[in-house]
Amino acid sequence: MVNAMTVFDDIRAATQPGYEPSVAIILDRFATFLGPDAYAGAKTEDFFDRTFVRLSEPGFNPDLRLQLVADCSSLSWWCRANLGAKGLGPLHGLVRQTLHETFREASLRMEQAYPSTLTAHAVFVGRLLGPLHSPTRGSFDYVRALACDPDNRWVVVYHAGDLTPELQAYSRARLGDAAAKVRFVSTEVNSGFLSDLLNDGACTFHFWCENAYAIQISVAALVGPTIMFTCAEVAPVQFADVYWYVQDQGHIRELWKQQGAPDAYARNYCAVESYSYNPPTPLRRRVRAELGWSNDDQVIATVGNRLSVNMDPSFIESVTGFVLSHPKARWVVVGSLPQALLSELRQTLGSRFTHVPYDTDLMSLLELCDIFASPFREGGGAAAVMGIHAGAVLLVRSDIEMSAYVPPAHRPVGVEGYVAALDTLSDPTVRKIWLAEQQALQAQMQDDDKFASELKRLTALAFERFAQRIEMSPEQLFGSMI
Repeated sequence: MVNAMTVFDDIRAATQPGYEPSVAIILDRFATFLGPDAYAGAKTEDFFDRTFVRLSEPGFNPDLRLQLVADCSSLSWWCRANLGAKGLGPLHGLVRQTLHETFREASLRMEQAYPSTLTAHAVFVGRLLGPLHSPTRGSFDYVRALACDPDNRWVVVYHAGDLTPELQAYSRARLGDAAAKVRFVSTEVNSGFLSDLLNDGACTFHFWCENAYAIQISVAALVGPTIMFTCAEVAPVQFADVYWYVQDQGHIRELWKQQGAPDAYARNYCAVESYSYNPPTPLRRRVRAELGWSNDDQVIATVGNRLSVNMDPSFIESVTGFVLSHPKARWVVVGSLPQALLSELRQTLGSRFTHVPYDTDLMSLLELCDIFASPFREGGGAAAVMGIHAGAVLLVRSDIEMSAYVPPAHRPVGVEGYVAALDTLSDPTVRKIWLAEQQALQAQMQDDDKFASELKRLTALAFERFAQRIEMSPEQLFGSMI
């Protein structure tokens, strides 16, 4: 166990502040279920490969295998550690193989594609945390688009976590009269939710920020059309009739291929032109003097929950170099940072660096900023769009997911292009032009009615694809995806 502790200690040391307890639980699971010699002599870049070897052993419990692969995914998000060139691709292939074996003899199938499927919807939204949690807010935007369609008869929302009084109030405000069509079911309180779901009758299944490894995704694919929101540049793990996001299909096809996803997944991807978004309202109005800034300072903001993972050295060097070479530039970082990095930034930038560990009124803070500097990362789109709403120009590299939220001319290529764009945006006139163009694009994309129409189109497409594959056996359906 001594050798395993070396790689485990490396992973702990690379963990984003705030996630240490969760990472400790995961590493304890690996030590318990994979055995003391699984990581003997391993380095962090060997971690996924060693895990794959052990999980691939015949007779390994399928449920435990899925849990441990999900744990690997969490580590890749929460830890700045070199976890290998192959990444999660082989492990995701093992997930699909496990699902194939699980459902090989399944008799759970629909005899035909019922038209009533088009007007009844089950939406899996993952864990609901609170109105400040962007996936939680987004889940209500998604449900609203379905519930406000007069043709839809009912929507059942399956969620983990609690539907707190605060969230109930938010739901009523966001859904309005359409709330009468919507029913919420906790998958933790109701352990028999899958049986209830199947008894509700034919419907379309939607997955919004659901656990990518949740077995209900594949159960749903056996009995109805499925639609999955994809984000954060991560290829989906399980099959859906339709995947959707705002990125163009060429970008997604190449990205998912690199991650080892089946070709069929990229063929099922659809780019949408709109989405539903309800930005938070500032709780108060701030002034720059509160944070020691003057009105003519150029304030750059970087925001995130996993910044020690997201902010790589090239990004940090790009922004600090810009601030040092522009006397009126200031950098505010919102989110937890490891003490070593925090000390380094304070020593390098002095009073021109501001750290805010957490802000419950992020919108009012962003209203004081000029540029939202996005790290070279996966995810973070909700905060970036919030920045545009608040009046901060979004600066994002062309190869990053959220580049789809800005006009093509605003997408610098590579690190050098990013630094050059920062320099260009030091001109207030250029910032004003870019902001107007970005806000105009967002006004086109953030159209509730258009998104509802697009979701209706995706539902019809999923139904059509389901009707074409309904006679496929589980072996054909899942075997073709390994």
